[in-house]
Amino acid sequence: MIPVITSFVTIIVNLYKQAYDDIEVNELEVTNCIVEKYESRVSGTYKVVAITGYDSCTISGNWQVFLEKDELLGYWYINNVQIEGLNL
Repeated sequence: MIPVITSFVTIIVNLYKQAYDDIEVNELEVTNCIVEKYESRVSGTYKVVAITGYDSCTISGNWQVFLEKDELLGYWYINNVQIEGLNL
């Protein structure tokens, strides 16, 4: 499950790139994963460099992804993503 979450966070960051010329992901780490019967949470830290023209800034913080399990199908669905420092 963790590779899927880190891929999802990377996709969110890539969508955020529309406001910048480029965003380089320097760090993306999973620090915690809690799996319960029908709810799960994965959290971690990230650090990116956002580039616009000749200017750049470093954005970093924590992120969390919340998931719920569909009882009938057995699939996990992402229902909430929180990324500090990114206003999505």
